[in-house]
Amino acid sequence: AAAPGARGDISVVVGVTREESDFAPMDDVRNLTSCEAFGGFVRARLEPAYGGDFVAGLLGAYTACGRGGGLGLAPQRLYSDIVTDATILCPNLYLAAQIQRASAAPV
Repeated sequence: AAAPGARGDISVVVGVTREESDFAPMDDVRNLTSCEAFGGFVRARLEPAYGGDFVAGLLGAYTACGRGGGLGLAPQRLYSDIVTDATILCPNLYLAAQIQRASAAPV
């Protein structure tokens, strides 16, 4: 037991494996090879909940479509990166930041 007000800081490792997202397969988007097709799919899925500005920013961050380029990756890999970042990577980064704020130990 710790004294009232005492902190027992311990080091924490937060992380996941890249394959963790493979346990919940996503939509099959392998045939959405153009910017228009892939972007249309993402807009249909996300705009109702997050709005057009969010989706435009997301597509801008993950593709070069708006800059005259292409998808940059195979559509399934690209979609996997987006879903993995949203459901695994970003929540873990948030968790690590919250632990770090409350602790003097390294995270």
